[in-house]
Amino acid sequence: MPFILTVNYMLNHMKPTLKITLTALLIVFISACASTNTIKKPKGLSSQFNTNISGSGLKIFSLKAKTQQVLAARTTSTDAKQSQKQLTRWLEQELAAQLTESGFCESGHTEIERSIGSGFAIIRGECNELAPS
Repeated sequence: MPFILTVNYMLNHMKPTLKITLTALLIVFISACASTNTIKKPKGLSSQFNTNISGSGLKIFSLKAKTQQVLAARTTSTDAKQSQKQLTRWLEQELAAQLTESGFCESGHTEIERSIGSGFAIIRGECNELAPS
């Protein structure tokens, strides 16, 4: 509680330009912390998000990704595993973003298939709810 009172006292007795500067710095630091979990799209990666609604109302989606680059002959198995792990994490992040942005699966989803290999990946699933008829 004394810390809050001290901060409150300092804010009430600061010059307005200092308040603005500190506020701007705080926003920058918070933004930097919030974006640290975002995984950058690997170079040379193309992806495609598809949705489909069957005649019975079943809502199905797929996210496919493939890389343009072929692993060099001198690539170690550790590098290949690291690359595959990064692709998997990016694919999961991208799927969550696509489903949120599109609003396709409002009640969540179930993964049906996941296949990740050297230079390609696919996740297929279905929504927990049916499409309205």
